Amino acid sequence: MSARVSTIPALAIPSLVGLTYLLLAGAPRSYLLVNATALLLSIALMAFGKPRVKRQHRLPILVVAVGLLFVPLFSGVAVNGIARWLPIGPVLLHVGLLVLPAISVLAAEGKAPGKIALVAALVAVFLQPDAGTGLAITGAAIGLYVARPHWATGCIAFAAFLASLSMLVRGELPPQPYVERILVDAAQVSLWLAVGILVALLGTVALLAGLRSGTVSQRFALAGSFAGFAIAALVSNYPFPLIGYGASAILGYGLALFLMGSSR
Repeated sequence: MSARVSTIPALAIPSLVGLTYLLLAGAPRSYLLVNATALLLSIALMAFGKPRVKRQHRLPILVVAVGLLFVPLFSGVAVNGIARWLPIGPVLLHVGLLVLPAISVLAAEGKAPGKIALVAALVAVFLQPDAGTGLAITGAAIGLYVARPHWATGCIAFAAFLASLSMLVRGELPPQPYVERILVDAAQVSLWLAVGILVALLGTVALLAGLRSGTVSQRFALAGSFAGFAIAALVSNYPFPLIGYGASAILGYGLALFLMGSSR
């Protein structure tokens, strides 16, 4: 259990920085409640969830996760013709932030299935279009290539990067308060707060890459996916992962860390 518990800081530290930002920036209290609840649920799963997800169950989980990326295309939830959200009752979850972290971890385990999953995920986000998740796929593929060089993962990384450039042009939406363009808003509250958020983003990449749990491929793929989401947030109107308002990233990285911490 100690190895699994050791994954908690990689999620808790940036999430707590995010809660601090929401509090100091004057976000609605409901925003803090949503993020805090998602963090507590994720920590509970990571610390007390079933200690082992059997290997034969991990491929079906990967298939379901990739399948969920296609749901927004048919759910009818779209903004300006862009569909990225998974309706769960009255709540909308950003599907890329929710499932791509788990896909990164699970794709790192297999050979052909993992690569096929990344390609299928790229197709889904290209249709949405979702440049942030595209850059996360790019980062995950780069992480896999660094951990275990293979021409196929290199090609996936290159294709995902080019696709992301196209999606940046086609898929930008107006910024939402407390979700996107956070560094600008934080700097108006305190320059130190903005610096702290930037350090939290960079530090999370390092924390994920240096985890005690999982394989090197899993750690690097997960760190790369977070780096991709963070880069998208810094260069475009895209949610700041684990920092801005929204449960999707917290739940998504909590699930991914649980899957990595429960691997055998």
